[in-house]
Amino acid sequence: MNITDATIIQAFTAVLPRLEMMLAPEIKQSVHHVGYELAQHHAEKAARQIFDLVQHHRCLEEPFRSLHKTFEHRYQSGIQGSSSDSDLSTESLELLIETMTVPILRAEEFVASARNIVRQALHHDNALPDVMHFFIICLQKAVSTSDEQVNNILHALEQQLLSVEDIAHLLNISVEQAHYIVNHLWAWGYIDSAKSSVMGRAVAAFTRSPRSMPSVNHTTHFVLTSRGHFHLHPFLIAKREDRLE
Repeated sequence: MNITDATIIQAFTAVLPRLEMMLAPEIKQSVHHVGYELAQHHAEKAARQIFDLVQHHRCLEEPFRSLHKTFEHRYQSGIQGSSSDSDLSTESLELLIETMTVPILRAEEFVASARNIVRQALHHDNALPDVMHFFIICLQKAVSTSDEQVNNILHALEQQLLSVEDIAHLLNISVEQAHYIVNHLWAWGYIDSAKSSVMGRAVAAFTRSPRSMPSVNHTTHFVLTSRGHFHLHPFLIAKREDRLE
């Protein structure tokens, strides 16, 4: 694997968690196909597919190109001497792709997969080659950005009802992207329709499998469920569990 392909693949993978909730299903399917090509050790083909995806979807283009420049600069610094030769070896790059990027690209939920990989990497932080360590840092930032985005919406819903259009305005994104975010939050049971019954919201709070959101328009208002509240305030749950013990 050459460094050019490696920087493209890593930058693309590291940016996905922060964008996942705004991605259309067909984009996620294309990402899964990139993961399949990488699993077959077709790095050059996967890199070409990534560039094609980025060029055809504006939501991917700017975040990817910005992070890609960062990876290029980092690798160039490594070549000039800040990293050991072993850090930039083909074996090291292929190990990173196999154990870190492929699982994320093929995952049903990019954020969940990235969070798991970051958690595992932190247990072996001292043993990670520099190239892997930098990738994990970028991945961790992307997961944090996604978490912050979710929390911002849920905090806003604590104060008032919000529609898809309101969320689009809040995050400065398109209504279409906001609709995908609402789909995610609904599936996780964090939000429900403001017109739903109290019983319906209770069911949402205890539903384990992802829920399918019914057809709604852009002016439908949503409300925070108890699960969404507990996601924002986990400390309250911990205190309650302490008392029960």
